[in-house]
Amino acid sequence: MHQVRRTQDDDDEEIHEVLGVDLVVLSFFLVVLIAVSVSAEARHIPSSAASIVLGSLLGIAAHLVGADRLATFDEELFLYLLLPPVIFEAGFSLSARSFFSNLATILTFAIPGTMLSTFVIGCTVYTAGRAGWFGDGSGGDVLDFDSPLEPFIFGALVSATDPSQIL
Repeated sequence: MHQVRRTQDDDDEEIHEVLGVDLVVLSFFLVVLIAVSVSAEARHIPSSAASIVLGSLLGIAAHLVGADRLATFDEELFLYLLLPPVIFEAGFSLSARSFFSNLATILTFAIPGTMLSTFVIGCTVYTAGRAGWFGDGSGGDVLDFDSPLEPFIFGALVSATDPSQIL
């Protein structure tokens, strides 16, 4: 029997084929997202709310079909590629007149509100962690709860995203 050897070109072709299918699916969902956002804005519904509903429905559909195991969450992709446009869009869509007329209110919520939120979330996570609510499944904890440093860092991280969304 004659054995067929795979070459580097065969591997490259398979990778390009998989990436091609992924890009077609991604493009399709981006077109659907744009259509849903435009349609929602025409009905005076925030496009972000429509995007959340669409994403939830697609997530449920992927789970029911079993395709959710194919997708993984990449933190670097989220932090470096997906999050900056959300933050910059909020800044670009804000009118300067509206921003400066509400500056005192914004600063009141942004600075003391963020500090209060950091404190409340940090205390809650630290207390819940000391009670053993954040196990990793193998008997250990997800964070180090010997000192409150990590829970308060988590609280600061989560609280710092709220002021950018308020803008």
